[in-house]
Amino acid sequence: MNALILIVEDEQDILELMEYHLAKEGFETIGFLNTKHVINALEEENVDLILMDRNLPGAEGSEFVESLRKRGMQTPVIFVSAKNKDEDIEQGFERGGDDYIAKPFSMK
Repeated sequence: MNALILIVEDEQDILELMEYHLAKEGFETIGFLNTKHVINALEEENVDLILMDRNLPGAEGSEFVESLRKRGMQTPVIFVSAKNKDEDIEQGFERGGDDYIAKPFSMK
C-alpha cells in the first residue's frame, strides 16, 4: 500500500496541484481546504504524513497541530506556508512541526 498524505491547504488550485504531483510520485492523498474534518480523517485513516498550511480559514495551522500533539498524535507534520520569517518557522517547530517548506515552492 502506498503512503497516505493528508494535505490541509485553503487554496483549491494549490491543493489540487500538490495532490496531482504527489499522486504522480505514487502517493495517495486526502485533501482538505480547512481543518473542519481533519480530526475525523486522522481517526479513520492511517495517515503517514500531514502537509499543513498555516493561514487557514477559522484556524491557524500551527495551533491546530499543537492541539493534535496534545491529543497524542504522532504523525509527522510538514508546514507548507507563506509565513516564512525565522520566528514563524521557529514557532512552527515549537508547536509540533517536523519540517517547514516556505511558499512559494517548486513542485519538483
